[in-house]
Amino acid sequence: DRLTRKPVPYATVFERKQLVAAMTDEQGNFSLNLKKRSNTDSISVSRISYADTIISLRPEDGNNIEISITMMDKSLDSVVVQMMQRSWLSKSILSSRQIVNSINLNQFFTKQPFQFSLLPGIGSHGKMSSQSVNKFSFNLLGGYNGGVNGLELAGLYNITNRDVRYVQVAGLFNKAGGKAEGLQLAGLFNKDSSMKGFQAAGLFNKTVKTHGFQMAAFNENDTMQGFQAGAVNLNRKFKGVKIGIINVADTIEGIPIGLVNIGKSGIHRLSLSYNEMGFGLVSYKSGNPKFYNILVAGSSLNFNEKAFSIGYGFGKEMNISNAFSINPELTSLFFLNGNKEKQNISGRLQLNLQFKISRSFSLYAGPAIMALYSKPGIIPEGYKADLSNGATHFKVAKNTIGWFGWNVGINLF
Repeated sequence: DRLTRKPVPYATVFERKQLVAAMTDEQGNFSLNLKKRSNTDSISVSRISYADTIISLRPEDGNNIEISITMMDKSLDSVVVQMMQRSWLSKSILSSRQIVNSINLNQFFTKQPFQFSLLPGIGSHGKMSSQSVNKFSFNLLGGYNGGVNGLELAGLYNITNRDVRYVQVAGLFNKAGGKAEGLQLAGLFNKDSSMKGFQAAGLFNKTVKTHGFQMAAFNENDTMQGFQAGAVNLNRKFKGVKIGIINVADTIEGIPIGLVNIGKSGIHRLSLSYNEMGFGLVSYKSGNPKFYNILVAGSSLNFNEKAFSIGYGFGKEMNISNAFSINPELTSLFFLNGNKEKQNISGRLQLNLQFKISRSFSLYAGPAIMALYSKPGIIPEGYKADLSNGATHFKVAKNTIGWFGWNVGINLF
């Protein structure tokens, strides 16, 4: 330390051209092995809280030299601790010296055509791999680099300080501190600051902002624009199309297709209805006015002619005024009426006129058209044989009939 004359531990000492580096120990000592000596050699020193320092090596200098560096701001030491504590993944895989070395060198990055590594720090760029932006990087097990501007492959994992362009593939995971652009594939997960392009993983994708295509069992974004597919999709703001079992978003400006859609805004309704088939139905509708999903289940209200139904559908709300709207809904229902071998599958389109009494209560009614495919079979006594409930029907195709019907109901929430 130029002022206190005390040793400075954990400073990174490196030669820029040869890409060799060392870190000082607790007494400030280091050993740097240069690949060759010349009249233009120089040594750089970087350490968080200290000004970057460069000294020239003269031909007459021996192997023992002393370098003085100047402190800038002691408060920056807390940044090191916070960054190391915040990333459990980095702490699990990288040594504390590798993390500190990367933080020391956060202003120095070099472009390289190629990198090969076995594990972080064991490869063609050694301790400087975390500061190298490579056009091609092959990591037999795992790699730790400054960035990718081409292609990176790893048997297990890739950890990148900054941006990733254009292709990154790993057997287990990819983790980028900056943006990812292009194609990113991983067996388990991808984690980036932002993603633009195609991203897929077996378990989950997690980004702050995504623009493009994203697919995994679990997807999490602050902002998503494009197409998203997964069992669970979690976003703060979404615009585009997403398909999942559960979709969660504060704001949905696109089309959410899923069994359950949860959000602070949009449509969340419990619906009770009755139709020409003599069925009472309970439906849960979730989504937004542009597109909402329908989960429906019901049964015949004639207990001497039992029948049960379950299905899925979607609808759209078109406002006529503050009180009235037209809601076209298309659903597909499966019916069970006593014979497990007899298949009864229907498609139903209904056009509802909805009257909003309050924010949480509305009435609706409208015409419907029904198409029912019924596989021939014997219906046991006590079950409903005629699912049309006596309606005048017409033939659509083999084993398929159609008829016109109606429905009335109420919406809650």
